[in-house]
Amino acid sequence: RSAHSGSPDRGQPPVGAFTVLKTYLKCGDAGILRDSFERLKKFHFYWSRNIGKHLKRDGNNNGLYEWGSDTELIPEGIPSWEKGASGRTRAAWESGQDDLPNFDDVPFNEETNTLEMDCLDLTSLYALDARALSRIAAILNNQKEARRFEKEFTKVSGRINQWLWDTEKKFYFDRYWNGRLSSSKASSNFYPLTAGIAPVERSRFLLKHLLNPAEFWGDFVIPTISRDHPAFKDQQYWRGTIWPPTNYLVYHGLKRYRFDREAAEFAVKGARLFLRSWKKYHLCRENYNSITGEGGGQRYQSWGPLFALALLEEFIDVSPTDGLTTGNLAASGKSTIENIRLEGKKYSLILSPERLSLYSNGKMLLEFTGKGVLRNIRIRDDKISMEAYVYSDEMKIRAGKEKKWKSLKKGRFRVELRRF
Repeated sequence: RSAHSGSPDRGQPPVGAFTVLKTYLKCGDAGILRDSFERLKKFHFYWSRNIGKHLKRDGNNNGLYEWGSDTELIPEGIPSWEKGASGRTRAAWESGQDDLPNFDDVPFNEETNTLEMDCLDLTSLYALDARALSRIAAILNNQKEARRFEKEFTKVSGRINQWLWDTEKKFYFDRYWNGRLSSSKASSNFYPLTAGIAPVERSRFLLKHLLNPAEFWGDFVIPTISRDHPAFKDQQYWRGTIWPPTNYLVYHGLKRYRFDREAAEFAVKGARLFLRSWKKYHLCRENYNSITGEGGGQRYQSWGPLFALALLEEFIDVSPTDGLTTGNLAASGKSTIENIRLEGKKYSLILSPERLSLYSNGKMLLEFTGKGVLRNIRIRDDKISMEAYVYSDEMKIRAGKEKKWKSLKKGRFRVELRRF
């Protein structure tokens, strides 16, 4: 919705269940899940509701989804800038990536009210939504719904891996209805990482594309379209600029696949980009130029701080896949972070590139020397357990008031420490 009216002819990307789940993990209030579960389900099935000959946003009935616009639902009192917009334009608006080059040459089907393209971004986010709904249902002890949504996630993921992977280019692409894969590489083409769809071997190919400076990597990341695409030079809206929402989702994909060093650098780059406009002009911009780093679009946009949030979560977070997590790979100099509330507890950190100390409700919980990431930290009365990912030659770690350090070499370990 906007100040003018709603947009009943179209939806927006299905990230609701993911954000509600993350909110619950931060505050620990299950009431948030109970109050929103039925509404989140309704929005989820907006895309796959059977409307007769096809599903609402699956016009060719192949289990992959397309952005669309229901022409008959366009209201009379629309803003002036919407008047006369084509169905293809309105379908692109539904994606939230309004003029993304991926959609430039895609026909709009007037009978199905959809683009004639199986859209990788929508289908991946739909799968992410199903996985988040499964987790929410499990927390609410609704095992039947948890199994239902997990089964749906598996089915949709299988179709993405079968139909949207290019075996020669080693990348996921949109697919035209005639069976041809698109050649446009967008930041949203990395959403199979965010949703946990990509098999491990494919995730490594995606990382190579991300780190290739001829495609996506550089001082300012991640551009909405690859640097080798003809539209990149436009640097206008979704044609080559950088947007906080896509950055945030891609960041979580990197963390999900344990690309920790790359995720840390990615988070730092995004935070620096945000702070350029904030420190110089006190502006929180809508998007950023991928070549100059200058802010663009709205001067104060609600999603601007997602750049900063990714860096904060790099230091401490509770994620759907990794539980309570902390690390110092993105640290530069000595820093103190205080009053972070997660799962109903209050945490503080003192960290540097060589050390991290984690406090819970004012008491030392654990500390380590070296560089690393700790995942799935579980706290009991007398013990604390975790997965330790060590990126320095050695990590020394201890819990609470213990004086004895446990030494770990570079690698991944299951660690259990006595607190007293």
